[in-house]
Formats: sequence, C-alpha cells, structure tokens
Amino acid sequence: MKEELFSFLNELSADVDLQQTLRETTSVQGLVEVGSSRGYSFTEPDLISHFAETLIRPNDDLATFLKNLSEDKELQDRLRPITTAEGVVAVASQIGYHFSASELIRHFAETLLHADDAQTVILFDALGWHFGSLLWALKLTT
Repeated sequence: MKEELFSFLNELSADVDLQQTLRETTSVQGLVEVGSSRGYSFTEPDLISHFAETLIRPNDDLATFLKNLSEDKELQDRLRPITTAEGVVAVASQIGYHFSASELIRHFAETLLHADDAQTVILFDALGWHFGSLLWALKLTT
C-alpha cells in the first residue's frame, strides 16, 4: 500500500490539476477517494502514518550538517565558542544549512533518549551542564 501512496504523491508533485483538487479536499477520506479515482489503493491509515512519519523525520540539512561537523575541523573550531542553539543555527545558515534551533535541540534530546545508558551519561556529561541548574530548569517546566 505504501508504494501506491508514494506513486500518488509523486504524481501529485507534477500535476497542477491534482494539486488544486486536493486543496479543495477537507478530509483524509476525501484524499483517499481522490487517490482511488486515479487508480490508487492506499488507505486512510497509510496516509495518516506517512504524514506522522514526515512530521518526525529529521531535517536533511541538520543530518548533513552534523555529518560534516564530525569531519570538518574548521567548522568544529568555528562552533567551539558558540553557547546557544541559535548560535549554531546562525553559523550553519551562513554556510548553507537550514534547520531551526528546536530541530537541533530535539535531535540531541532524541539521541539521549535512544542511546544506551552509558552513552546517555557520556553525552550528557560531555556538555558540562551543572546538574542543579538542569533540575531547576525541569522544575520550571512542570
């Protein structure tokens, strides 16, 4: 079914009439019906699942930036004095990468969540955070 959905989305990217039809569609079922009228057989759950995956998919620029950061000594040196996510985003933007501070922070948080216990502690401690300050910040969010 996913292949059907991907084929439909590829057609959508090139078909102005189909794009207009979908702009006038106000429900997931309506989208499925438009696909069906064009010979596609994806379902509502297929469409919703694809949309959800798209929302959580990492920004390609961020992934490329992080890969290049691990290899580029000059970029590492340039970022060393930066102390905020916005500062990292500003430097990245200057060299052609586009992602938000929140995407960068969420990526790091997800990395912490998905690492094994030892790696999580290493990543956290490497930042030199004062744990009392972190607890205070957490208190402010609850």
